[in-house]
Amino acid sequence: MKLRIQSSLTKIVLITVFIILLPALSYTIFQINRVNTNEALLKDIYERQLNVILFSINQYCWDVVSEWSSDIRHLLKQNRFKKLEKEQIQSKLRIALRDNSALEAVMLFNPESGLIVVRNESRDDGDGNALLPQEQIQSTINQEERKINPLFNQADIGYYKVEPLYLFKESPEISRMLMVFAIEAPFPGSRDTWLGGIIVDTEFLGKEILGRKFRELDSDDFIFGVRNSRTGNLLFTSPPGAAEAFEQEKPLWLFPDLKLLLRMKGTSIAEIARKRTRTNLLFLIGLDIILLGGLFLVLKAILGEIYLAKMKSDFVSNVSHELRTPLALIRMFSEMLELDRVQNEQKKMEYYRIISNESARLTQMINNILDFSHIEAGQKAFNMKPAHLSTIIENVLKSYRFHLERKGFSITTNIAESLPAIRIDKEAISQAFINLLDNAVKYSDKTKSITIQLHQMENTQVLTVKDEGIGIEKSQQKKIFEKFYRASDSLVPDTKGSGLGLTLVKYIMDYHGGKIALDSAKGKGCAISLIFSLSENIG
Repeated sequence: MKLRIQSSLTKIVLITVFIILLPALSYTIFQINRVNTNEALLKDIYERQLNVILFSINQYCWDVVSEWSSDIRHLLKQNRFKKLEKEQIQSKLRIALRDNSALEAVMLFNPESGLIVVRNESRDDGDGNALLPQEQIQSTINQEERKINPLFNQADIGYYKVEPLYLFKESPEISRMLMVFAIEAPFPGSRDTWLGGIIVDTEFLGKEILGRKFRELDSDDFIFGVRNSRTGNLLFTSPPGAAEAFEQEKPLWLFPDLKLLLRMKGTSIAEIARKRTRTNLLFLIGLDIILLGGLFLVLKAILGEIYLAKMKSDFVSNVSHELRTPLALIRMFSEMLELDRVQNEQKKMEYYRIISNESARLTQMINNILDFSHIEAGQKAFNMKPAHLSTIIENVLKSYRFHLERKGFSITTNIAESLPAIRIDKEAISQAFINLLDNAVKYSDKTKSITIQLHQMENTQVLTVKDEGIGIEKSQQKKIFEKFYRASDSLVPDTKGSGLGLTLVKYIMDYHGGKIALDSAKGKGCAISLIFSLSENIG
């Protein structure tokens, strides 16, 4: 049988390798060749993400500029039916400049009143309009009539668009944008629509205003930046101080001098592709390891079956030996009595007792085997009735005391009085108690002493069988309740048994809702306690 199991084990290993492991390993190799494909795919993904971010920033710029232009229109509309002098118009425009450091100046223009320009005093460099001469602004307006004229037509239908115009085209060191828009006339009697405008310091806008927006968009994956393409200045990075080379850049719609910069944080897209490929490979390798682990567990289970088969074989051998001994004694003494070779009546009674005790031992062994068979088949039935544990102990000791004393054991009992009856199966608990006594006898050494205690502790009754034998090693204490397992020790090499006694004890206690406690150490004896709960209600 063992050879057949090993043959099945070999077949399972081969099937697992060819059906599961080889496809998994092939797929792993296939993933290694997909680095370039993944890299191109990731580049496309991040390009789209950049476009999404760019759209968000452009929309934000549009909202900011639209808000500035709306504020100016609103300020001038407050006195729509009262003619404003030039100084009054300038005063209102100064209000629009308040707290807007990104605005270099605000202007109004119409052919009748000419050009009105108000500089932002908070940015005054002490030289008046040196940086923004009106001639430069007027020249730009005249040159860009093709872009400006549609603004008036759109305003007639209620749409006020903002149009960016370059200032100082010929001076790359100066970065200013003139944002013009149609505006309703600030007082009656003048032309219906004027041209309004704001001069924006694009570097200040990129550094401060867009900087605030990027801080809102702060990401664990990206590094953002803004660069002025005219001056080459890096205006802002998020996080601050990032000096890496940016992989992608896109100009803003309203401020084409400003370019949005983007790169992956800490690494490049190509490296991210390789990293993700490595992640996939690690996942696949992990899967391979899991499969190998599964194979290992299958092998372990099969080896366990082989071990169990060996234990069953040992069980048959041990039980045969155990059965042979009492049968031999029964046959020998019964033959002597039958042939009337024993004349001494006292000797006859001793032989009768030996035959009776060995028959009881034989019955107990057979009961263990039959009960285990019923347990395995799920057919074991219990008859639960109120009973006293002290009565069970007393009855078992009456039957086994002679057998124990003949083997040289001294029995000490410490049984508490007046303990209440509990719901138990008397036959099953008797069998469990006998198995504990038998275990104590088998594994006792020179000191042949057994102590039996029964006491109540809190809401439980505890039955303990303690010997002074060889004890149980720590490594074996969890295994002794497994079926067919027998603790081995060099001190008792000839000790035989079925390996079912403690397994049956555990099953019986599990059914009764109780527990088993083990207190033992090598060379210091063993105490096994059966703990019965007084509150447990078994139907």
